[in-house]
Order: sequence, then C-alpha cells, then structure tokens
Amino acid sequence: MLNTKKVPQQYVSKMVEVGEFIELNVQDDVRNSPLYNDDIAPTNVAQRTWHKWDVAALWVGMAICVPTYTLGGVLTAYFGLSVIEALITILIANIIVLIPLTLNAFSGTKYGIPFPVLLRSSFGLYGSNLPCLIRAIVACGWFGIQTLFGGIACHILLSNLSGDWAALGSQGEVYGFLMFWVLNLYVVLKGSDSIKKIGKLVSAYIVNNGVWFNALGLTANKSI
Repeated sequence: MLNTKKVPQQYVSKMVEVGEFIELNVQDDVRNSPLYNDDIAPTNVAQRTWHKWDVAALWVGMAICVPTYTLGGVLTAYFGLSVIEALITILIANIIVLIPLTLNAFSGTKYGIPFPVLLRSSFGLYGSNLPCLIRAIVACGWFGIQTLFGGIACHILLSNLSGDWAALGSQGEVYGFLMFWVLNLYVVLKGSDSIKKIGKLVSAYIVNNGVWFNALGLTANKSI
C-alpha cells in the first residue's frame, strides 16, 4: 500500500461515506498538489452513472464481437477444435479475463479512484507511470484491431449500397477505416455515457439473436 506518511497530510483527500460507496472529498489544498490533475481526479458518487447492467452490457459487447468470431474461426480451421470446443474455450477465456477486470474495477466503483492513481499504491508515485504506459500501448493496439474490423464493415456496407464504392477496392477499406475512426473520436469527445444506452440495446439484441439462431440450428439438427 502507498505510505501516506511520506505525503504531506494537506495533500491527502478525506473519505466520506455515501450509502454503499466512498467519496473522496478533494479540497483546494489537494488540488494544489503536484500529484493532482483534473484528468485523474476521483469521481464523486453523482458522477458514477454506470451501474451493474451498464457494465454487464459493456462486457457482452467486449466478449461478443467480430474479433471473437475470428478467433472462433481460427480455433476450428487451424487448431482442429469443434464448434462446441471453440465456444467453450472462448467462454472460459472471457471468464478468466472477467475476474481480474472485476477486481481491478472495485476501487473505481467503491472509491471513484481512476486506474493511474490506483497503480500508485503498488508501483509508487512515479513507478506507476510504467504500467500506465504499457496499458496505453496495449489500448492503442487493441483500438487499431477493432477499428480495422469496423472499417472493413463500413466498406462492405457501402459496397453493397454503391457499385462505385465497391470499385474502390482496398482504397475503400482505408476510407472505411478513417470513417470508423471518426466515429470513435465522437465517443472520445462525448465520453463513455454516449454509448451507454445503445450499448444496452445492442447487447440485448446480440444475445437474443444468438439464442434465436442457435435454436433454429438445433431445430434443423444443425450446429451453428
């Protein structure tokens, strides 16, 4: 744990219980600390607008996506797994990932502490910059993968609507990548709340469709 004795007490936030949550009361003297800035400031309870169903919907969107479908295809085509075995493997992998994600999110949910500040308790005030940088690099790579798939989807959609766009070929895929990148930029500027409602709708749609298509496959004595 972070040794707060080495930090001047005027730079330590006061904790206030608000129901089942803890709110860190940031005073002006804390804001004047060189270790503080608005981007990593703790959130108060009113700012924590994501509830359990919002987080569950986000997890569904993270687990059921095109890269996951691609992984399923790789497991069956190149590793010789059956469809059921591939699905079980992906399910177990997502559960394994879910456990540390949930534990890591506890401090943010309970105390409103962001990830970079949480790292200070285990890596120190300045050592925490290294895992933050590693996390940022991973995020950039994953963002590129997701944007690539989104750009291809935009290209395929527009190619079916317009023959001229289909004639662009790989150039159209680049344009699709840029289009999808702009859509992501909108979310970045508007914040995570901009996708909260649509996330719940889409996750419910994905789960219902998955169950429905699987039921159709079982009815027809086929495996989907």
